[in-house]
Amino acid sequence: MEFITHSMESLLGDFVNPQKRIFLGYLLVALLLALTVFVMKYGRRLSLKRIATLLFSKQYWLSNSSQADFKIYLFNRLILGGLTRQLVTKSTVGLGVYFYLLETQWVSDISPWLQGLVDSVALQSMLFTFVLFAVDDYSRFWIHRAMHRFPLLWQFHKVHHSATRLTPMTVFRTHPVEALLFGLRGVFVQGAVIGGAFALFGTQLSLATVLGANVLSVLFHLAGSNLRHSHIPLRFPSWLEAWLMSPAQHQLHHSIDVKHYDSNFGVAFSVWDRWHGSFKLSEKRRVRVGLSAQGEVAQHRLHRLLLDPFRYWVGSIKPILGIKVQCHTKEKPRSS
Repeated sequence: MEFITHSMESLLGDFVNPQKRIFLGYLLVALLLALTVFVMKYGRRLSLKRIATLLFSKQYWLSNSSQADFKIYLFNRLILGGLTRQLVTKSTVGLGVYFYLLETQWVSDISPWLQGLVDSVALQSMLFTFVLFAVDDYSRFWIHRAMHRFPLLWQFHKVHHSATRLTPMTVFRTHPVEALLFGLRGVFVQGAVIGGAFALFGTQLSLATVLGANVLSVLFHLAGSNLRHSHIPLRFPSWLEAWLMSPAQHQLHHSIDVKHYDSNFGVAFSVWDRWHGSFKLSEKRRVRVGLSAQGEVAQHRLHRLLLDPFRYWVGSIKPILGIKVQCHTKEKPRSS
């Protein structure tokens, strides 16, 4: 009972916590950015009625796809909330890395030189903040890329791509296994960076924050992160999209058009995609989203979203064990 109560508090806290993407302040900024996009597109033809239709259309917010977003969000929060923290914490990983590095000779050699090079506490804080954000973002890129590359992982990630209507809640449309993998990634990557930074600069090091959140995360959300999963094509200038992922670029990632497959895996920075050959600029035309351009019907029922990936795994393992499988066809990952 206490676990459920804690999960409920965590659920409601997502909307008032600046560290969460759906913080009410970020949602309000996304609304203002959406209005700006519509004003630039429609000009004087934009009426209050049209604004209400464009922003709060039933076909988006009450569609089967959007209802599935809410269902899986509630399931993950109420049933699995806090599981990652119960397995391992960033503090545990950070302390482990910190004490390990203190025993190594190269840290003893490089730490005084590095502190002399970056002798200002403010500069050390800025450097730490940027490195933590960038390394965390780069690790998200690789996990996301792997989810598309490997068929067994794709079965879990396709739950996210099965959304046929994008809303800010679609970011939470993730299979519990994927949510667990990304959660553990964050714990180990962030813990390791924090532990390493403290070993190099000392425990007086601090993170640059706004309302308790990494200042770069706040800027990312203020740049319209909630519009990434929406029908609002917020584009950045091409030179900026070469470095930062715009909402419209991420919408291409959800496109059913095969020419958009295997592109724009980055979260905040698009430079990772440029480095690894998966970069695409946004396009003016609106894209259709979902799983397949060949008419595959996306499943929006909660039990199908949760259980189908495991059925695929079982079907894949049976032939290896010598068990005959009837009418089983292996599905290729999205990147194919």
